[in-house]
Amino acid sequence: MNAIKERIYSDSSYSIDAVNLDLGEGIHCKFPLMHHPGGVVILAVNDKNQVALVKQNRFAIEEETLELPAGKLDKSATETPLEGAQRELREEVGCLAKEWTFLGYVYPSPGILDEKLWLYFAKEIIPSQQDLDFDEILTAEWIDLETFHSFISAGSIHDAKTLCAYLIAKEKGLLVLTN
Repeated sequence: MNAIKERIYSDSSYSIDAVNLDLGEGIHCKFPLMHHPGGVVILAVNDKNQVALVKQNRFAIEEETLELPAGKLDKSATETPLEGAQRELREEVGCLAKEWTFLGYVYPSPGILDEKLWLYFAKEIIPSQQDLDFDEILTAEWIDLETFHSFISAGSIHDAKTLCAYLIAKEKGLLVLTN
């Protein structure tokens, strides 16, 4: 497949290309391709078997979401995914973790977006100071794991990265439901 790309937007974190893709046999398709620096998602569980979640208004979908703490990697630094996860947990929730487990990675929308999300499980939580970015408006809260599970089972959580991290952690036996 041959593609012609034209950069139509770029800033310090993201860029968008208009792509004209030649699929062969005279078939062409046009679509936007968004470039993203990648991000991290953290499923943090404290010693009370509670999960750290954040509530925030998401402009793109015009809804308030309940989701795991997450954020983009710092493109200006040579930040590893684990370092990014550690930073995001401190910034958004105000805590650190002594133990980290890599769960895997996902591509949230590979048809038009090259974003790669690294998923982590964190435990042995230590309180710290929340340090939100200037443009972050969110509320962090700890929710009982059973309640979080019931929200997922009832279809109340719609955030894909949250669902993926939960499913992988559960399949790996990292989450202990008491009921």
